[in-house]
Amino acid sequence: MQCSLLAEVAENVDPGSTKRCASLAAIRDQKLYRAGYKTFEAYCEKRWGFKRAQAYRLIESAEVFENVSPGRQNGPEFEKHARPLASLPKDQQADGDAILYSVGANADHGLRRTNADKRASVETLLADDEWAKWSDREIAKRCAVHHDTVNRLRKETSLSDSDSERTYTDRHGNTSTMNTALRPKCMAYTIHL
Repeated sequence: MQCSLLAEVAENVDPGSTKRCASLAAIRDQKLYRAGYKTFEAYCEKRWGFKRAQAYRLIESAEVFENVSPGRQNGPEFEKHARPLASLPKDQQADGDAILYSVGANADHGLRRTNADKRASVETLLADDEWAKWSDREIAKRCAVHHDTVNRLRKETSLSDSDSERTYTDRHGNTSTMNTALRPKCMAYTIHL
């Protein structure tokens, strides 16, 4: 019964999402696959259509997510983003540098990132209080996307609506803060008739 509930959760989410990965890990760890299959590998191949290696990659990314999420508000959401962190020791996976590396992973090599992958990378940085203060161009550079993409996603997310300051580094290497709140002279005035 519990296996079918976990399988239903895994079936109704994105293929590489951490919820599916965590469901597979629970099915394996609690040996819930034994109701209809001899081995976990046979369960994955017949039920989900992927081999042992892919199943263990998904489970490994669920473990990475568990290691990362206590240290940050938002960690990697998909298996593709957690994969580069899996090779690090568990105590280093929650490090901010590791998350910054993972959001730009696969930009130059490997499988092409989908728009959903790029969006998830940008949203990971925008969801964090410290990184959301970075300029659009800095976030774009880290995520290997265009700065207009970051600008659009920043406007769409409600998390950064209240932020009125962003930090940036000028060409001389100085870190400064700019106020991005609308000033009255920049706001559009309405004419009442």
